[in-house]
Amino acid sequence: MQKSTTDTNLLNAALNAFKEETGILIKLTKGNMEVDAFLNIEGIDTKIVAKIKKEVKKANLNVMINQVPKNGVLIAEYIDAEMAKALKDAETQFIDAAGNAYIKYQNTFVQITGNKRSKYDDRNNEGGNRAFEPTGLKVIFALLRSPSLVNSPYREIAKISGVANGAVTWVIKGLIETGFLQNKGVKGGRKLLNIPKLIDRWVEAYPIKLQNKLLYGVFETDDQQLWKHVHPEAHQGVWGGEVAADRYTKFLIPEVITLYLPEGNEKSFIIKNRLRATKLGKADQGKGLVRIYHPFWDDLHSGLNDELKGCAPPLLVYAELLATGDSRNIETAGIIYDKYLTNSN
Repeated sequence: MQKSTTDTNLLNAALNAFKEETGILIKLTKGNMEVDAFLNIEGIDTKIVAKIKKEVKKANLNVMINQVPKNGVLIAEYIDAEMAKALKDAETQFIDAAGNAYIKYQNTFVQITGNKRSKYDDRNNEGGNRAFEPTGLKVIFALLRSPSLVNSPYREIAKISGVANGAVTWVIKGLIETGFLQNKGVKGGRKLLNIPKLIDRWVEAYPIKLQNKLLYGVFETDDQQLWKHVHPEAHQGVWGGEVAADRYTKFLIPEVITLYLPEGNEKSFIIKNRLRATKLGKADQGKGLVRIYHPFWDDLHSGLNDELKGCAPPLLVYAELLATGDSRNIETAGIIYDKYLTNSN
């Protein structure tokens, strides 16, 4: 898959800013299907993998850290001081278009933080591409769950995605523009391309574009093991997050309880289980934390088998776990990816 013009502009801007700040030259080698680019940094005798991520925010920073390979470099539009500290603590190198950077490799050490955001030349950006906006994420989610759906009529894709018919048109266009979809016309049909990277893009965008829009509320419970004996199916809901991850992997003991309830079914669940709204979204010591979201996908109870019908789809659970930044959740996310998501890759 070729990099978009936006990615190329961002990469050039970041490398130019780094040279202006440090005087260190970075030569660029084109990447491949798996790697955005390779960097030859003056003073370092090996190529370094660059991961280009335009939209890095606090909400998806943990996802980004997980996606940058060891000794790789995150290339971003802007990294503020707080995010820079988190990246350094996670030993994740970065360079941004404002000249901020953290490089610690072999005998080279560079740390620059506090530069203010600067708008780089992005005249050929993807501003008109809304594929990774909230509505587009719903469509992509449906396509990733069932890649053959991409050849269905737009009205069917829209129905399954829960969006307007017209939205599918510009999502398909956006996926073609970003190299994630090939359209060979009536005879050849449509086909999703490079699904692993498309999953990465979806997982990056979900915490900052869609997740908070789905949140109904955060509550606490006196029962820290509520998930052991409560059945959200009785309220037409399903488990998400750590509880669903435990069902998928038998590897994780849930600490935070997440569930998805259709709009209108939340109050009965809250009352029946004696949940209380929390202060600042945190539970008091000795209490359990419960997050309730509204579902955005169709066929809510079509689990992979009877045992998993009460769980959100693996792709969503994978994204939720990565967004927490918790090491035990990230390890569990890897198990879910290998077990349930690689068949689509």
